Amino acid sequence: MSSLAAAGANTTGSAAPADPATVVPEPGGHEPVPSAEAPLSRGGLHLVVALVGVAAALLALQGISSYAALIAPLFFAINMVIIVHPLHAWLVRSYGWPRWAAASVSLVTVLVALFSFFYSIGWAIFALIRELPSYSTQFEVMWGGLLNWLGEFGVTTEGIAVNLQDNVGNIVSFSTDWLVGVASNISGIAAMIAIIVTVLFFLTLDSMTVTRRMRVIIRQKPATARALLNFTAGVRRYWVVTTVFGLIVAFMDLGYLIILGVPLAGVWAVLAFVSNYIPNVGFIIGLVPPALMATLDGGWMDALLVVVGFSVINVVMQSFIQPKFTGDAIGVTPTVSFVSVLLWAAVLGPLGALLALPATLFVKALLIDPNPQARFVNALIAATPEDGLPSQQANEARAAQGRLARWISGTRRKTAVEDSQELSADGVPADTLPPQDGEPAIPGDHGAGESGGGHRGSNGESG
Repeated sequence: MSSLAAAGANTTGSAAPADPATVVPEPGGHEPVPSAEAPLSRGGLHLVVALVGVAAALLALQGISSYAALIAPLFFAINMVIIVHPLHAWLVRSYGWPRWAAASVSLVTVLVALFSFFYSIGWAIFALIRELPSYSTQFEVMWGGLLNWLGEFGVTTEGIAVNLQDNVGNIVSFSTDWLVGVASNISGIAAMIAIIVTVLFFLTLDSMTVTRRMRVIIRQKPATARALLNFTAGVRRYWVVTTVFGLIVAFMDLGYLIILGVPLAGVWAVLAFVSNYIPNVGFIIGLVPPALMATLDGGWMDALLVVVGFSVINVVMQSFIQPKFTGDAIGVTPTVSFVSVLLWAAVLGPLGALLALPATLFVKALLIDPNPQARFVNALIAATPEDGLPSQQANEARAAQGRLARWISGTRRKTAVEDSQELSADGVPADTLPPQDGEPAIPGDHGAGESGGGHRGSNGESG
């Protein structure tokens, strides 16, 4: 009887098994006791992961900002090597040059471009200095007019002299601090240039083996390889668009200065083009010399017209129009383009405003494009949201978008076959088309253009 009672008790106790997710077993074989802590729901877990990701991103940005003096010149040098690398590949592929010779030509090309950049700024400033002595009479007249205007408010030359004598110490202290700041900025620029030139030399050496390295990445991580190749293509498009808009702004400034009759209009147009590459202070560098020349030649009204005209041209072109075209060229929305400038200028300093979009592309290539679970972010930041989808899903999304547009416009409804065929200009389905927008083909290195001729062995290396 006792054994039957024990069996009944065991049967009764096991009739309602406890949920292992809500109970905690006690030592000694006693009945489980409900746990005080329930597991996180799926939504709560996702929130925790998102918060941890945001915190990690902020820490990473803080760390990058701490080493901005090194990271910004390094990334700028990488951009320069990416820009000039097609020249390297063309010399090797088309003319059979040795890789070291093609790399040397690429390095010299970048150095000449940098030298021309700084020489153009110095040439424009020295042109202003050479021209100023011929306006000494106008300067004296303007100075006399300024004193007379100040005299109407009770400010006399004697009062100015007394104030200067009473504040000699403050003036000397301010001048000393200003000169120290200028010297520090000059030394910082010199150090940045030295880092860029040094890194360019080593990157040029590495560029001779970039094809072999990309083959290894393609075999191991094909998605990462395609993301990096897309990054390099986007960087080249970004610098092309920036250069084109710099030329547009320069020609608009040139025409405006010619209409106003400002002397040395061509010099100031060249300065405006060069200073377009300098973030933040570039506009001031391109504005002050022509405004000063307009003041000496035509008076305060001409100077005011120069300031207003340059401000309107630069604000409209660089703040409203250029971000749209730049974002479309590299594949991000205008909002992402604008926010990138603010973010990377705060993280990397003045040079970060110039490198903002390439830096955003680099982060996107490392964290978003190779990761299938993160590609949905492209729907938020990419100029074409379908870029984050696989090929077949992208085709279906574009076809659905075309059907929606035809339904809105009232045109006839096309079949699914026509929808898929209209994705390409020649009727070939989009998933069979070769890479577009200058993107090299992944399986081989024909698009990379670095084969340099010769026989290829079974492993894909040049024989």
